[in-house]
Amino acid sequence: MSIKPKKKISVLGIGSAFAFLSLVALVFYFYLYLSKNVDSKSARISQTSENNTPEKFIVNDWEEYVNSDFGYKIQHPPLLTKAEYKDEGGYKNFVRFEETEHSLGKGIAVGVSVSSLSDEVERLKKDMEKFEDAKLVREEKLSLTKYDGFILEYEIENSTGKESRAIIFINKDNYVYSISTVPEQMQKVLSGFSFL
Repeated sequence: MSIKPKKKISVLGIGSAFAFLSLVALVFYFYLYLSKNVDSKSARISQTSENNTPEKFIVNDWEEYVNSDFGYKIQHPPLLTKAEYKDEGGYKNFVRFEETEHSLGKGIAVGVSVSSLSDEVERLKKDMEKFEDAKLVREEKLSLTKYDGFILEYEIENSTGKESRAIIFINKDNYVYSISTVPEQMQKVLSGFSFL
């Protein structure tokens, strides 16, 4: 009768197999998680209406900033840094969300001024012509649900690395709210803006 030697199970072999299976499970989890989130983050709540008003987007991946002093809230991309100024540059309040190396979107600025809509638009046009080397490519009145509005879009004429800008002005009560960001992000920014 011959005795077969028992195979020794290597601790290293079991550990390697466990690590491999864990890695496969982790990759599979992230694949499912990311593909689900990419689809949901770009989901539309409603289609463009007949009068071409902006579409509404789900902005659940953005952070919310609330300004109770001036009665508004706005959603912005995550990982931006906030700088806030009071009574400077013609604004009662000015909030800028600036990009960092880890930002997941472009910067946004919101200015609140005590002015008429037309005066604020003209003031900003003069500022942009003087300081930004920008070319005005779009200028039109907007029909917002309850408020008068206006949009300006600029393209940068030189190669300083600056981005094109879109600025939307909303007139409510005694204030004009100016919202600025890159044109391709403006629709989503506007969907995440509301009055308190």
